[in-house]
Formats: sequence, C-alpha cells, structure tokens
Amino acid sequence: MSRPNNATLKRELSRRFPAVRFSVRSGRGTSSCWTHIGWTDGPTDQRVESVLGQLGAAPGTVDQSDYFDGERVSCSRQVSDGEYARVAALLLAPKVVPPQSEWGRGILRGNCGGYYDFRDCLWRAVSNRENFERERFNAHAWLAAITAGLAEAPRSVTYSI
Repeated sequence: MSRPNNATLKRELSRRFPAVRFSVRSGRGTSSCWTHIGWTDGPTDQRVESVLGQLGAAPGTVDQSDYFDGERVSCSRQVSDGEYARVAALLLAPKVVPPQSEWGRGILRGNCGGYYDFRDCLWRAVSNRENFERERFNAHAWLAAITAGLAEAPRSVTYSI
C-alpha cells in the first residue's frame, strides 16, 4: 500500500481532530523524501501516529536502505503556554498554581533519583495523557516540597515553556 498524498493526510487528520489545525508539508532538497506534519496543542503524538498508521503513513526512522523511497513522515506537536497553564491547573487542582517563575525549582527524588521540577511533570502529562494521574501525584508532591521550603533554586533562568 502506498502512502496517501499530503492533501489526503491533512483532510483525514482534520476529520479525526476537527478542533486542530494541521500543517502537512513535503520536504525540499535533500529532505524531499520526508513529509512533515505539525500542529499546536490538540492530540498527542501517539494519537496522530496511530491515525497515520491506519492510513499507511506511519512515522518512521531513516535507514540507508529506504532513505529515498519517499515514504518518510515526521510529526511535530507544539504545546502553547495556554495549554501548559491549563494542564498545570488540572494537575494541581484544587490548589493554586504557583507562578511560572517557580516551576523550575527542583526537588530531590528519593533513592538517588536526581531532581525534578514542575515543568517535568507538565511535559510528561502533556506528552502522554496516560501519565496524567502519576504526574498529578508528582505535581502535588512538588508543590508540598516547595511550600515546605525543601526545594533547590531554579536550575535555569533561561528555560521557558
């Protein structure tokens, strides 16, 4: 089965996810064998990749044997600040979400697990909704540590979501 053209891909994605605007573009030059699919917020990468797989256009990795066969698809989901704020409110409900300037403050995980911060919880919750309840627990643990003064200084002042 050959891969559907870009117009068909965009039409089917728009039909399955009507509230989301998709960009479906063919690569140029040495990337001409790739089709790039991008969108903001909306479904996770896994959900879009599932639909693409049903259409015969599953995202793949490059290997030397089929690099120029024109069958390569890449997906790129962007997450807006508004979506991060929405998910932050859901994760920490009913508690108040601290300002974004506090999100980078790390707390130490037990058993040499290193540090994690609220952005880590947000990213995992936004990237894969199956992680949501676990990240809700992590977010409340993070907030409790921040409130108790058990957090380190922000790891980076230039990081932005």
